[in-house]
Amino acid sequence: MPTPEHPALDMDERLARLERREERWAGIVILLILLAVLEVAQRILPGTGEYSARRIVLREPGQPPRAEWSLWADGTPAFRLNDDRGKARALWALRRDGTLSLRMLDTLYTRRVELAVLPEGTPRLSLFGADGRSRASLWVDENDIPRLRTLDHPEK
Repeated sequence: MPTPEHPALDMDERLARLERREERWAGIVILLILLAVLEVAQRILPGTGEYSARRIVLREPGQPPRAEWSLWADGTPAFRLNDDRGKARALWALRRDGTLSLRMLDTLYTRRVELAVLPEGTPRLSLFGADGRSRASLWVDENDIPRLRTLDHPEK
């Protein structure tokens, strides 16, 4: 403010003060906008990056499911791969008893190969015939001895 001892502030200084004040207000408004955007984003986006579902299906629009992650009624997590008709061709599951298995089926949906790790840690590979019956199993026993069982020969 001008006083008798000090002449009126010149126009450049008054203009500079107004510009600084305007810059401060612009900064405050921008900060408030950023805070509002962050608040909205926090409410829209999941906080932990975790999604929960009992089943996730992968499919093209209007097409049968090609794959699915699911949690079965007994708590077994499973991953299934389907053919273009939506029929299972492979199933990877961790059973409630601790058995981890990968089962593969042929084009007629008959089980042909199964790779498993049993609850006690025994690895097993089983081969199945066209009728779906086991033809051969290969595993390592508790003494680390490889074992082979075929349909014609009970154990070698």
